[in-house]
Amino acid sequence: MNGMFRGDVHGSVIVGERGQVVIPAEVRKLLHIRAGERLMVMVRPDRNIIGLMRADDFNRSLRQAAKMISRLKKKIPPRHK
Repeated sequence: MNGMFRGDVHGSVIVGERGQVVIPAEVRKLLHIRAGERLMVMVRPDRNIIGLMRADDFNRSLRQAAKMISRLKKKIPPRHK
């Protein structure tokens, strides 16, 4: 598989009437996910893929991307009008 998902398959889940799913215990243990932890939901509609990522990790990634963009902007010469 390529794109947003690269990893192992750890079973399947069933979507409940309220749209809820249970992350398998093996995965929660492997990734140290605890009850009440906030996860970001990412979607690739073109491939029908749903992904989850810890909100803290997602925010950290955004901050790193913002720093990189800021550094790159400093390297771009100003436009003359």
